[in-house]
Amino acid sequence: MLGLIILLFLFPYLYGMIFSYKKELKSVFVQIVIGLIIEFVIWTIISLIVLFVSRDFLSAVKIDSIVNFVLITLILIKNWKKILVSFNINGGWTYIKNRAFVVMIIIVLLQMLRVAFFQYGYGDNRVYVSIVNDMVNTNVFFPFNPETGIYQSDLSQIPTKYVLSSWYSFEAMLAKISAIKPLIIIYTVLPVVIILGMYIIWWELSGIFFKDNITKRSAFIISFALLTELRTEDVNDYILFWPTYGKNITASIVMPLFLLIWLYNCRERQRNYEVLLFLTMIAGCAASTMGLMMMPLEAGLLTGVEVIRNKKLERCMVYRFLLLMVPVLIYAYLFIR
Repeated sequence: MLGLIILLFLFPYLYGMIFSYKKELKSVFVQIVIGLIIEFVIWTIISLIVLFVSRDFLSAVKIDSIVNFVLITLILIKNWKKILVSFNINGGWTYIKNRAFVVMIIIVLLQMLRVAFFQYGYGDNRVYVSIVNDMVNTNVFFPFNPETGIYQSDLSQIPTKYVLSSWYSFEAMLAKISAIKPLIIIYTVLPVVIILGMYIIWWELSGIFFKDNITKRSAFIISFALLTELRTEDVNDYILFWPTYGKNITASIVMPLFLLIWLYNCRERQRNYEVLLFLTMIAGCAASTMGLMMMPLEAGLLTGVEVIRNKKLERCMVYRFLLLMVPVLIYAYLFIR
């Protein structure tokens, strides 16, 4: 369990510190979400290279561990003073005294407990869990065809939508390093982390919409939570019952985070925001092939809104959009090749 805490909270927090020098990204909680995306992107790059070269899952885990160790060591050396003082949470008592905020916390905690202790079975869900379990047990990337259950020595025989969805191999990596069964991680630990990360992002977005009004921000989150509870369509099922689906990671974590960083960048254009947008685009495509459609649409829509707002199309907007399309084009090529 200690290894899982390090991988899901400590490492992400330290990675998130790289982008925390702007006041908008000072929140420890936002840093953790951003850092988790960075950790996932690092795994995606390493795992895809190893996957297409040898399919040796254990080698990818070892390489990823070494890379993380080196990067985290460098971050600790450079930022050790900042780490000692970064956990101060100012104005905490002001939040606790606000009744709407307390109600919001209770509702979010109840949803976190529910996703940890109640998820009903679904065919695809069992398939994805089996994929993760097979990688952990065989030390081979996608050893069995998920649709036939037959061992495939040729990677081309595995459906591309599974091969390019690095989220499932990321779950397998977490299970391998922590020595915790994939079933436990996927059905208990990760759902709580995902729900928490989703609400952290939406809380930050509410700060843009309602500034420092705690009551309005809390009411916004409460309304969002109740909407997921009262509706029974597929989107709500993914959030509350199958939160560890790759497509839910794209929809619930990556896309709102992309919107948050974009809005910060519109306030004050900064290179660190541009880098974060690029990394988030990679994460959206890597978590699910759905990202190949949704991430470009989101980037295009936000660019269009920015053009209308500024009443002109700037060269930097075009360059940024083209740069953001690079991961999409690479994944599209890998998907159809």
